[in-house]
Amino acid sequence: MNWVRLSILGSVMVASGWGWQPDPAVDSVRILSISPTTDDPLRVGETVTFQVEVEYNLTSANSGSVTLVIQQAESGRQPLANETEVIMKGRARVVLSKDVRIPETKALQIFTPLNVQGGTSTRVVDNRIHKVLG
Repeated sequence: MNWVRLSILGSVMVASGWGWQPDPAVDSVRILSISPTTDDPLRVGETVTFQVEVEYNLTSANSGSVTLVIQQAESGRQPLANETEVIMKGRARVVLSKDVRIPETKALQIFTPLNVQGGTSTRVVDNRIHKVLG
């Protein structure tokens, strides 16, 4: 019975990101820090410098990219940011930043996709969301 409880707790800890360790043989990307934090809402009209520290592991190609994408919550809108950093095979960290004037919206979504050189799509992405007050 105690073994079952520990096993379930261990699964919850891994699934929730506690002690997150990516498989070293698989492409991965993870947001380590974001400023401003998602704890405080943003305000329409203010200009904010988003700074996102990302850790990546690129194993499936010799090079690729990590991109900072910032977009409004409503569909059909152009991205507010699309800042790309070229990366090389291996594990490393990059910091991406962009100044953004907060538009009329309910929320801003921040994505950091990892793309391999020559790839046309990816499923390797991390994200955060900021509430926006009018």
